[in-house]
Amino acid sequence: MSLSFAKRWNWKEAWIIASISLSASSAVWSSSWGCDPAGSILRTSFQERHDRAGSAEGAPRQKGIPAIVKFAPKDLAAVLMSKSPGKSGQILKRFEYSSSLSPQLALGPAADLPAPSPDLSSVQTDQLAAAMKTGDQEKIEQAVVREIARLKSSAGSPEIAEQFTPIPKKGRCLTVTEAIQGFEPVLRRLPEHKWWHKGLQPAGSEHLPREAASFILGCLEAVKARLNGAGVALQEAKEAGNYLIWTQEQASSGVIPIPAIAGCTRDGAFLSADRFLRKATASGALESIRGNGWIIDDLDDGGLQFDTGEAGIALFNLYQITGEKKFLRSAESCASWAEQRPVVPNWNYNSFSVYLLSKAYEVTGQKHFLDSAVRKARTGVIPGQLTAGPRAGSWFDGHNARRVYHYIMMRSLAQLLAVMPADHPDRATIRSALCRGLAVSNQELIDCGAPTKNSAVTALILVVTLLKSDPELIKSSKSDQALDRLSRLVSEQYRHGRLPLSPASWGQFLNWVVTRQQVNGL
Repeated sequence: MSLSFAKRWNWKEAWIIASISLSASSAVWSSSWGCDPAGSILRTSFQERHDRAGSAEGAPRQKGIPAIVKFAPKDLAAVLMSKSPGKSGQILKRFEYSSSLSPQLALGPAADLPAPSPDLSSVQTDQLAAAMKTGDQEKIEQAVVREIARLKSSAGSPEIAEQFTPIPKKGRCLTVTEAIQGFEPVLRRLPEHKWWHKGLQPAGSEHLPREAASFILGCLEAVKARLNGAGVALQEAKEAGNYLIWTQEQASSGVIPIPAIAGCTRDGAFLSADRFLRKATASGALESIRGNGWIIDDLDDGGLQFDTGEAGIALFNLYQITGEKKFLRSAESCASWAEQRPVVPNWNYNSFSVYLLSKAYEVTGQKHFLDSAVRKARTGVIPGQLTAGPRAGSWFDGHNARRVYHYIMMRSLAQLLAVMPADHPDRATIRSALCRGLAVSNQELIDCGAPTKNSAVTALILVVTLLKSDPELIKSSKSDQALDRLSRLVSEQYRHGRLPLSPASWGQFLNWVVTRQQVNGL
């Protein structure tokens, strides 16, 4: 930060900006690349002051707020409006300028990819967990009915109130020219942010395989759309793919492990891992779940479905682009591991396996992958969805009622529906659940703004592209309208000097822009 700028602020302003800089510098990769599973790194730093602000959630939408607040981190905007409303716009403009000098901030806000769930004992009852272990759909549905009755009117209400980012009324989607150039910032920052390599010591990495998977998927979208830098992107994606294969070899079971780091409190993913390690130690199971510095077994907690699902999808896509069988073998191993996992009470965990297994069927044509995907969707995803009442379409428990998880499950159901034969006996059930879920979340996005971006962009693009043969579904669920609003939001954020999405979602969005506008002759 320039001293000349600091001299022009009063001490309160300087303290605010210094706090931002110190908070952000502790998470270079996560914040920069939009892969922080816990959400914005700034949000943690400002949470206590945010809570004290009182009117923080509504502040960015009050009249008279400078337009720049729309593109600033929400908690920062809230603090400024509560502490210094008269100067908030000026301070935020200075912050936006100073952030352009800092690589870890210049890439924009962290992504809204979720952290693993909290301790399920505080969210679900033992009865539901027991029913999940049996795999009996009827017992699971009965347990869900009891849970909904226990929660009463709070069923389907998110555990944390959603914060909605307003959609710019005069915003417009990127042009083809802008989109073709849009992946260049990711590649330019690659040398300073790339951390994956074979032989990496997991105890000191504080990075997750899902981050490499996101980068791979983004690069492959750039290749498919022939964006600027596509050749470099492909080579970098292959290198990251080799890293994922190496991590898989550390576990020797098909799973993609995560670092066995205890005591790390930087984000929700590692907090969850720390909690899991403590439980494993207390139960005497630590040595059975840890190997070569990695967590290689989740003891049917379900947490490893996240990284294995994301990595498996990335590896299948790498195989489709390159034709290299090593990526196919690794991806199939991921899918075989996921196929054998029991469903767990955290619905979104199961959806990662549904997504992966659906992709495995698409690529390999092996029917057992489809059968497993349908079974897991019927027993591990759909039963948690409310089918009646004011929150119909949402998931009943507070954790999965959050839209970030909601759209992750929509993504999985969309992928599954896209590969199911037209005469499949469960197709109507999957379609109905997808329509309900999209309808409630899309209407909310249209009315209130974006509560989440990455998972929503990915899910909606899958819906409008993979399910284009079902225009009634797209229209009735308002998926096209919701995607139009999201496209305006992320496009304007990009024009304001930020990368608004994770590499995977950003690459997918750019590819969608190029493909759609070229097809429509725009």
